[in-house]
Amino acid sequence: MRKKTSQYFLDDSLGHLTSNASRAILKRINLELSRQEIPITSEQFSVLVHVWDQNGQPQYVLVDKLYKDKTTMARLVARSP
Repeated sequence: MRKKTSQYFLDDSLGHLTSNASRAILKRINLELSRQEIPITSEQFSVLVHVWDQNGQPQYVLVDKLYKDKTTMARLVARSP
């Protein structure tokens, strides 16, 4: 029985392609926010949408919902308008 070997190519990896697509989309969203003179980032927008949807949530709930760590969430909330 012959052993099947396969090569791994990073540029063909679904995880790598998804990560690149995500970064490109966020870059475009941030560019459009800037062009519209909206002084927030896409990350801050996500926080604001969750707060708007369910005002009064503790910060740890936002951490769980947005898959951020506590330090990142504190930074995002501190910089939001």
